[in-house]
Amino acid sequence: MNTLSIEHVRAAWAERRAARSGTIKRTDIVTAFGVSAATASTDIGYLLKHHAGCLEYDHAAREYRWTAIRPKLELPEWVNDLTGEAGK
Repeated sequence: MNTLSIEHVRAAWAERRAARSGTIKRTDIVTAFGVSAATASTDIGYLLKHHAGCLEYDHAAREYRWTAIRPKLELPEWVNDLTGEAGK
């Protein structure tokens, strides 16, 4: 059984959200998982460490823009049900 850290799960969710919508903000992670802004920043850092170059920060918009071709991090299917993202 492959056990993923919750930090990995949130980062993988953020990666897919950014790939789907084109952008991701810390507040998206805060809203979806009920974590602090600092934790959301750590999650984005985790994503950037494990999928370098997938996001580019837009200072004017204060959000990250998706720059990769496709998501890379493993994401359990149950996460979208938990965050209300199923079917989106």
